Amino acid sequence: SLVPVEKSIEARGLYIIETGSRASPLLLNEVVSEKIELKVIDSFSILTVVLYNPLSGEIIVHEFNDLQEGQTLSFDSFKPLTFVFIGGLSDDIYETSFALIYPEKLKVEIDSPLHVTPGEEFEVCIKSNMKARGVLIVYDSRLEHESLAGKIARNLYRNIKEFRELKAKKILSVKTARELRLPFLARAPVAAPSVVMFEEAVEPEKGFAESGGLALIQFRKTILPLAFFDVFEIDGEVVKKIKVGLHPTTWKVKFYAFADVDYIEKELSIEASKPVMLEIDAPVYLEEDEEVLIGVNYAVEGMARLYAETPWGRVEKTVKGSGVEFLNVKGPCRIKAYAIRNGFADAVELEIKKPGIEKVRFSKLMLLDKYEEEYGEKFVIYPSPAYLAKDLAYALIQYPFGCAEQTSSKLGGLGVVYKAVKNCILKENLEDLEKLIKTGIARMKLFYKDGLFSLWENGKPEVSVTIKVLKNLKHLYKIGFKELDEMADKAISRLLEHNIKDNDLLAYDSRFKTEITSVEDAVNVYLYSKDKDREKALRFILEDVEEKNGTAYWRAGKSWAGILEATCEALKAVYQAGYKDLFKKGFTFISSKLINGMLYTTSDTRAFIELVSFLQSNDKTCIELNGKVVEVDSITVVKGRVKALSDFVLARVDYEDIVDLFRITGKLKYSIEISSTDLKIGDKAVLKIIVDKDYFVPIARIWLPGNLTALEGGANIQVIHQPIKDKILKVEVVAVRKGTAKLRSLVYDMYDSSKIGISPPIRVTVS
Repeated sequence: SLVPVEKSIEARGLYIIETGSRASPLLLNEVVSEKIELKVIDSFSILTVVLYNPLSGEIIVHEFNDLQEGQTLSFDSFKPLTFVFIGGLSDDIYETSFALIYPEKLKVEIDSPLHVTPGEEFEVCIKSNMKARGVLIVYDSRLEHESLAGKIARNLYRNIKEFRELKAKKILSVKTARELRLPFLARAPVAAPSVVMFEEAVEPEKGFAESGGLALIQFRKTILPLAFFDVFEIDGEVVKKIKVGLHPTTWKVKFYAFADVDYIEKELSIEASKPVMLEIDAPVYLEEDEEVLIGVNYAVEGMARLYAETPWGRVEKTVKGSGVEFLNVKGPCRIKAYAIRNGFADAVELEIKKPGIEKVRFSKLMLLDKYEEEYGEKFVIYPSPAYLAKDLAYALIQYPFGCAEQTSSKLGGLGVVYKAVKNCILKENLEDLEKLIKTGIARMKLFYKDGLFSLWENGKPEVSVTIKVLKNLKHLYKIGFKELDEMADKAISRLLEHNIKDNDLLAYDSRFKTEITSVEDAVNVYLYSKDKDREKALRFILEDVEEKNGTAYWRAGKSWAGILEATCEALKAVYQAGYKDLFKKGFTFISSKLINGMLYTTSDTRAFIELVSFLQSNDKTCIELNGKVVEVDSITVVKGRVKALSDFVLARVDYEDIVDLFRITGKLKYSIEISSTDLKIGDKAVLKIIVDKDYFVPIARIWLPGNLTALEGGANIQVIHQPIKDKILKVEVVAVRKGTAKLRSLVYDMYDSSKIGISPPIRVTVS
């Protein structure tokens, strides 16, 4: 069972209980054991015992003759699970099979204070009986977090369940078990966290609090933060110092430990509270013509004076104990509230934003030739291309989702940075970098099945996806990451066994070589072949280029991200062949399309990082800034007139703009529906998005109306950003606030910026 049962034994997150027994010529000692011990009850003339490891596929066969009553057979079991198949001849033909669980050796203790003051620093002490890899997460209890240990236990349970179902159908054998390749997850994936949002302190403000007798009140913004995330090695005792946010809440401390195939999850709760506490319950987004009822929740020891204000009204009253005050809001606004009691105070500010409005950072990169000049209000000057590659790689790992292509692209970018650090071209913490890479490799195992990769965790392995993944991972291959090398080697062997030919894999093996039919083919032949075909490949690249308005680009033959990725690939060969003017035209085409630090997709950004790694570094990068010579040895921000005193000086110019996503137009078609648009508080509804045809990887972005929230993901989730798999996305929502607001959405193709669709808003009323 996955839940505790009376008198059950816990092992690896499962709960085992005896439900009965039956007569048998063999007796098993324990279901959870390092040894498989079988006591012979009736004699056997022939007996075969087969041990199967569902993790590795290894099979061990033991054969016996003339076994006598009372003998004991003993075998080492596999970690963490062994399927045992037995067949023999006693008084009659005898067949049986069972699963045995290897016990965990790993033991962990975790300790922390039960109560802290908001904003206080505290310590978490962790003790382990053996060397293990640890993951410590501290987060607001209202944020949803899926248990990694629970996920592994569910996989283990599913494997045993499938094993029992097949046994019941009398079709299970060593051969069928091997062919099934039961999808056992031995080690947990540790996903790299998205950008952590920290609480912001707002400057004291005059006026609002004057009626409460205070001239100044400092408000905090109500942001639900992830307070701490770290991956580290533990062998004995480790103490981590953690500082929580300013807001009162309950913090969850979760620690995972992994040693070989052992895993343990430990959890503690820490209450962060003070005598006066406030929280505003309001939507994240609202339009001008929408109206909802928001709440100001308070909890005070004794009595306090409460003040709350919106553009449409205010509350000022004495409150006692805990409760809530309601106010109407009718669009985007700022809400402020504070409470005072005997010198203790809490003050909160919350902003309700207009949906679809986002601040975006656009960037343009320039390659300045020696003595070339530029003038600007703000330049970022890079000391070498490796520093630009690092910026791009770290922007790339913040990209949401995480299919096999995206995860391998992130790893590919990190691989370029890792090599630069190892070669002393770039200064960066190597240990932190290795943590990120190992985290990504752990995730890649979710897509890896019998030598091939699938796009999503539960998808079907595909040759095209495997080729793309291997292409992305080439910068990490054979540089010290054993688990990645093993996956890559098996995938390469599998593809070669099936006579797959693709020039994208020439970096691994020349046997993948085939005819040149695209610019991507030509680039790989030029870079990784040593024969006369290199000249033919370069000619193909130069003849395939298109030029426009002083830029150059190449159309994609098989690049997932289209023109940008194909152009990045082509420019590697162009740069290496010495076509400087053509290279600058192509670089200009790409580098003006950076948004929030990266290109449109993970695939073209990974290709751009690889391209940047091809650029030769100067021994010294020097510029003349406003008439003064400056040596650039770190990323430097400057203002004014810049003249390059070295060849190929990399400079970046940024500017920010406000983008209204609902004004974007495209040609992707989809439909959206909700099971009910007239709800009462507490009612649930199902939202569906259906795409009309097979787009590559469609992604939905949904802004729930301010009176609804998603059932999954945590507290007050109003924006849903998820891939649409099998043409449909279903989301369960619940009515949480009285009022009328609109449901909005858009769908776009992850790899094609021209494919985007926006649906008309749907009005939803909650009473």
